Amino acid sequence: MSTLANSQLLQNIRVMVDSLNAQLSTSLNKAADGINAIARRNLSGAKNAAPWSYPVPRRSGGLLLNQKAQRTTPANPFTAYVFNLAGYAGAVHSGVVNEWAGRGKTRTRIKADGRAFIDDAAAEFQPLMVIQRDLEQGWLRQWT
Repeated sequence: MSTLANSQLLQNIRVMVDSLNAQLSTSLNKAADGINAIARRNLSGAKNAAPWSYPVPRRSGGLLLNQKAQRTTPANPFTAYVFNLAGYAGAVHSGVVNEWAGRGKTRTRIKADGRAFIDDAAAEFQPLMVIQRDLEQGWLRQWT
């Protein structure tokens, strides 16, 4: 049985924590990219498809051009975002649209079932399973 000095044990723990943080950040980036790729596929329907069909018909390409993933940064290594910047992305997602009601007014109406293209992408890609598999295959093998 070997014993380590307190400083050596502390150094070994720091190396393990840094390694775990690096693996988590890498896996999170991979998950964000995977979800974004599937969301982009969900926005790539045929141009001549029926309105409100799914995958979302690509008429002008605005939704597809505004589909983004913001990956982790050194300042914030455990956060990644998948989002769409198009002004009408929320209406496509929820199916709720504002329409002209006359005399300078608008009303909110459910036009159709929403097409939750990012939610569906996350459900299909299963990011937590990807992160868990990466940790099991990479980091845990390294330290066991």
